[in-house]
Amino acid sequence: MRTFDIKALTESSLLTALTVIAALVSVYVPILGIAAALIWPLPVIVIVVRHGLRWGIISTIASTIIMSILIMPTIALRMALGFMLPALVLGYGFYAQWSAAKNLLLSLCVSVISMLSALALTFFIMDINPLAAQMDTLKESFDMSISLYETMGISAEELAERKAILDQSFKLLELIMPLVLVLSSLIVTILNFALGGMVLRRLGHKVNVLPPFNEWRFPQVFAYIMGFALVGLYWGFTRDIQMLTQVSLNFFFLCFIAGFIQGAALLRAITDKYHIPRVFYYMVVAFIFLSGLPGQVMSFTGIFDMVFDYRKRFNITAGKQL
Repeated sequence: MRTFDIKALTESSLLTALTVIAALVSVYVPILGIAAALIWPLPVIVIVVRHGLRWGIISTIASTIIMSILIMPTIALRMALGFMLPALVLGYGFYAQWSAAKNLLLSLCVSVISMLSALALTFFIMDINPLAAQMDTLKESFDMSISLYETMGISAEELAERKAILDQSFKLLELIMPLVLVLSSLIVTILNFALGGMVLRRLGHKVNVLPPFNEWRFPQVFAYIMGFALVGLYWGFTRDIQMLTQVSLNFFFLCFIAGFIQGAALLRAITDKYHIPRVFYYMVVAFIFLSGLPGQVMSFTGIFDMVFDYRKRFNITAGKQL
């Protein structure tokens, strides 16, 4: 037991040091810091898998204290709330051999709660609304874009048209900001899940992985949520209920993204069945993603596939629900 504790202490200390270094890079290095901010919880994941949740919590507390000394207590606490708690859940999920979907889902829920807690901490302690600050920054970038168009000698009519498009985009972004927060948490969670799994496999640990992409199926509940969201959008717009409109719009886009992913998985299953080159598949998906109507068709095809499971009906491949 003493040998095990010494080994756990040594590895945890080294990985804690890596966590602090990555945190310092994320704060002080402009470009490299973005990548460091996304992956710096990885050492905590490794600690939890190799030595248990207790050592992961100790490492989290120790790294937060050290970061508070080297950076700022408020920044350190905000980073710990936003990133370390999801890392602990991810690490425990790997340790407990949860299914990949369960691990991702629970870690995403914790990540969203942690991000909201970090934003609330910034608001109450520093009296700064981070969301409003981000929207102000985007508003300034939109104004700079308009100024750039003016210097390019664009006609007044075309300038007014582009300004109207930018204003509509800005208003839409304000409405779907909750979804943006969820998606940013999802990206960070998926990235740490993928990189954490790679590192753990290299260290000899067994890691549950997601099924192949051509077998992905989301639960049918997304299709029903999409239906309720459409009804909510209709009621919200026609009766001028702002809150109902915003909530429905966020759920609509969430289901739209899920449908697009499932539609892409269905298309992947079809191309794999008929041995169509992957390069052609990627080109088609990229074209659909960048297009308007084809992207909508792809998304709603995925929504219907959640209910009817076309891969099973047409004997393409058996879709596995995430």
